[in-house]
Amino acid sequence: MRKILVVMGLLVLSVLGLGVLVNSPVMALSNVCDDPDIAEDLKEAAGCELDSNDNVLNVVVGLIEVALGLFGLIGVGVIVYGALIYTTSVGDTGKTAKAKNIILYGIVGLVVSMLAFAVVRFVSAVIGG
Repeated sequence: MRKILVVMGLLVLSVLGLGVLVNSPVMALSNVCDDPDIAEDLKEAAGCELDSNDNVLNVVVGLIEVALGLFGLIGVGVIVYGALIYTTSVGDTGKTAKAKNIILYGIVGLVVSMLAFAVVRFVSAVIGG
């Protein structure tokens, strides 16, 4: 019974961690210049200042965030895999130790990817102005 509760707790924590990685804040657009759906020539006609470096920065940051999100997803998968091994260990101390190590490494990977995600967001906000 204790193993089931531990596994269920780890699954809940994994899902919450994935939710943090996947969800991003939604911000309302303040004007036409910030709307990504409007064509560049229309923004120019509206008097918006276009900065090509800003577009490159957005693309690079977006790619890094997608990669870190995938790493977080892999971390959740590793935690689930370790939980399955832990559940099916049937008291075998070798399998139990292996499962605990897998879960620990999965948690460490998930935390590192979340911290990296936060650092990328912070640095892009500082550079982007």
